Amino acid sequence: VFGKFTNDINGATVNGGNIIINNSQTITISPDNLYQYTYDQIMLPLGKAYMGNFIDVQIKGSNSVDSLSRKLYIPKPIFLYNLYKSISTISNNTSYNLSWNPDLQNMFGKVLIQVDYYSGLSINHNPGNPKSVQGLVYTASDDGSFIIPAKDLERFPVSSYISISISRATDNSWPTGRSHIEYIAVTSAYSSPILIQN
Repeated sequence: VFGKFTNDINGATVNGGNIIINNSQTITISPDNLYQYTYDQIMLPLGKAYMGNFIDVQIKGSNSVDSLSRKLYIPKPIFLYNLYKSISTISNNTSYNLSWNPDLQNMFGKVLIQVDYYSGLSINHNPGNPKSVQGLVYTASDDGSFIIPAKDLERFPVSSYISISISRATDNSWPTGRSHIEYIAVTSAYSSPILIQN
């Protein structure tokens, strides 16, 4: 969990007071006016339980930020059904059908799909591979399926490695007496390195 409150006039990061989640979890501010919380092994099941559900968020407020209580939706976790292998391979001359679990409550109804080149791993595997290859970015319906066209995958040379990621988000903004509060929740999934073959 990461967040901050920003003054709309001068852009300064300000203290918004404690943030309380579901009346039980308190996130305090750090000395640099940032909010950061990492779920350790004990608290991880609680963090996972929030995903795909609405949570109650209270902002206690301060001299700079008004207090506020809202219900917020945390997107479902994403599972890449056909990419959870230690090392996957795909062809750069065949379209690839990517599949995942959709989230019917996704407020935008969209996911962001990215295909990125692993430079170091690719060159280590084959010194003839290029230092960089421009990645692919798609915005697709969150319906659980998307085809990456073969013509796009052609840019990645045989013997190189790529990764595929999918993200979905919620974005809520509320005006207050002195500013506005914006809340963004993102869930993402990343594949293991994928070897490009013919």
